[in-house]
Amino acid sequence: MSSQKLPQIVEVEWVDSVGTGGWRGRDERIASTLIQDMDHRTAGYLLKIDKAFIIVAQSVGDHNPTVADTIQIPRRAIKRIVKIKRA
Repeated sequence: MSSQKLPQIVEVEWVDSVGTGGWRGRDERIASTLIQDMDHRTAGYLLKIDKAFIIVAQSVGDHNPTVADTIQIPRRAIKRIVKIKRA
C-alpha cells in the first residue's frame, strides 16, 4: 500500500467516563470518583469523522483494505485532534 492511499494519522485527546461498583457512602463515592484521571490520548489512522463521533484504527492492512483495533470516540468527549505528518 502506498503512503498516498493511507488514511491521515491523528492523535486524539479525549475524556473518558469513570464508573465504580459496590455500596459506599455518597461522600466517599464522590471523593473516590473525582480523583480518577480521565484524560486519554489515542493515536492512529483516521477512518471516519463526523459531527457525532470519530473512528481511529491502530493498524491498516494492504489488502481489501483491512483495519484492526478500532476505537469510536464521541465528539463531545474530544478535547483536541492533532494531525500527524508522515516522514
